[in-house]
Amino acid sequence: MILCNFLAAGPTLAIVQTAQDFFPNWKETGLESAIAKTAYFFNCTALFQGLGNLFWMPIITKYGRRPAYVTAFSLYTITAIWCAVGGGYANFLVARIFMGIAAGAGECLAPITIADIFFLHERGAITAYVFQESASVEKLTLFLAFTMRPSTLALPRGLLSMALSSNITRGDTFIA
Repeated sequence: MILCNFLAAGPTLAIVQTAQDFFPNWKETGLESAIAKTAYFFNCTALFQGLGNLFWMPIITKYGRRPAYVTAFSLYTITAIWCAVGGGYANFLVARIFMGIAAGAGECLAPITIADIFFLHERGAITAYVFQESASVEKLTLFLAFTMRPSTLALPRGLLSMALSSNITRGDTFIA
């Protein structure tokens, strides 16, 4: 779930620089329309995170949590690579949409896994800890996005997210 916020909503602070990078002719057309189009990157990802819950819950119920974890994080890894190396507005937007669908699994799997592992009197504290860590990682991402230009940060952020998600996929396969 931490990775869901790492790339999904994290770089919103640098929306102006992202708009300038994706629309180099912003001086002629105006920055307002470029920012509005760039906002779709984050809005679509957040929207499809919510819709991804509706997609992943039947899969989790029918096939189990482990296949859903592995499939979702594998898809997340692929979309992180796609975002890091893909070019163009439409290509990046489609990659972000699929990233939202993949990240939707983390949003619904974390509370279910906590409910399976911990006793009833422990769940509240653990759930609060997981959501606090998720928010902390998002703030760290906001700091990174604020201090670096998106054109220089896109590849490292995508590769870092890919490395994290592939390591978590390997770890979750053997834990559960």
